[in-house]
Amino acid sequence: MNDYSVKYEIEYDGIQMDVEVGISEDAGYFEYYDLETGGEEIYAEGGLWFEVTDNEGHMVIDYDGVFELPEFIVNTLKQEGIDTSEI
Repeated sequence: MNDYSVKYEIEYDGIQMDVEVGISEDAGYFEYYDLETGGEEIYAEGGLWFEVTDNEGHMVIDYDGVFELPEFIVNTLKQEGIDTSEI
């Protein structure tokens, strides 16, 4: 798997957010913040750890930085073909 990142803007609970999710073979990261204040009001970042599954896919096995990954981060991982069933 080549390293890459997915960047986008989203409206979440009425707030415009800038989101980035980085993905590599066994680890990744996420970062998001509100656009209105440039992250002064809402900001989070953290790490993602992956394991290669039997079918050569990837599964999130751990993360840090937040108590619970936001739905939009989980959905991005799913859209990229990464199994999130263990988190």
